[in-house]
Amino acid sequence: MTTYTTKPDLWWPETHTAVYDGDRYIVSAPHNKVQEQIEYHERIREEHWSGIAMFKDSRQVFANGKAYRIGSPNDNPRGFGGSVWLIKFFDGRKVRCNSLWCLGDITADWRDRLPDNATLKEIGYEPR
Repeated sequence: MTTYTTKPDLWWPETHTAVYDGDRYIVSAPHNKVQEQIEYHERIREEHWSGIAMFKDSRQVFANGKAYRIGSPNDNPRGFGGSVWLIKFFDGRKVRCNSLWCLGDITADWRDRLPDNATLKEIGYEPR
């Protein structure tokens, strides 16, 4: 479970509360809606990671506690703007791609279910 913190909102401190997920700002909510916003954010986070865990395939990369997906060389736009990546999977596969999409930092409560399966190294850039 994620730990949320709150502070008075910078712009509307009399009426709104800023909600943080760790050190990341996620929303400003009216004082009476803070718990509702936290529950909503928690539901969305759970749906995101459970969807990734459910549909694991050979294009998913988990490295350094982050999740990625290998795109197509024809993606427009390309992930990471067309930076070229060398991906070395722990099962021995090596993939070079120019469209890698970041799916986010894997939260602590999902890391045991989505362990690292590769290492990443940025090796260049391929302009269109």
